Amino acid sequence: ISEDRSAGSGYAVRVAAAGGSASGESGTFELEGPQLSVSPTSLSFANGSATKNIDIENDGGGMLDWSIGENASWLTVSPKSGSGAETVDVTAEENTSTSPRNAKLTVDSEEGGSKTVSVEQSGQSLSPSITVEEPSGGETWKLGTTHTIEWSSQDLQGGDLDIELLQNGSAVTTLKSGATDDGSYKWSISEDRSAGSGYAVRVAAA
Repeated sequence: ISEDRSAGSGYAVRVAAAGGSASGESGTFELEGPQLSVSPTSLSFANGSATKNIDIENDGGGMLDWSIGENASWLTVSPKSGSGAETVDVTAEENTSTSPRNAKLTVDSEEGGSKTVSVEQSGQSLSPSITVEEPSGGETWKLGTTHTIEWSSQDLQGGDLDIELLQNGSAVTTLKSGATDDGSYKWSISEDRSAGSGYAVRVAAA
């Protein structure tokens, strides 16, 4: 059967005597053309750069020509077109955002139809951190004076802070509960505070 034959149903075969004195005809049957098959129909990537595969097959007859389009600049496919069965590489660039993202691959074949592959990629994990910058260690602060405690934070996603006074690693008291994360707090040191060494300040998410 020629690959140029039109696919379809209702075909039959007739066998007839050359003179027309007798003939016989088969029941009707179908001629199946190319049928596009794509597997898997979804891909999931972690946030890092990686390559995964999709397989393109022709589940019908005849020649299957196909091409692939993507709707996101962070995705590349290779090869982007071909004929017949093929394994296609799908590469996702690293997602430097904390937000996940989605895209779609469209595999088109004029003869065999169209299929879509959904693609998702997770975002970067948050790494919340707080760095106390002042006091930095080694200072001598006198009782009855006022000093500014300073810190920087990253990826806290809002929320209040607790500022604590430690001595030799153990909590002594909370200097401020529910402090705003604005990077500084003025601490007036009570004259009743016990003098000594080994003091430190801890700033923590509430």
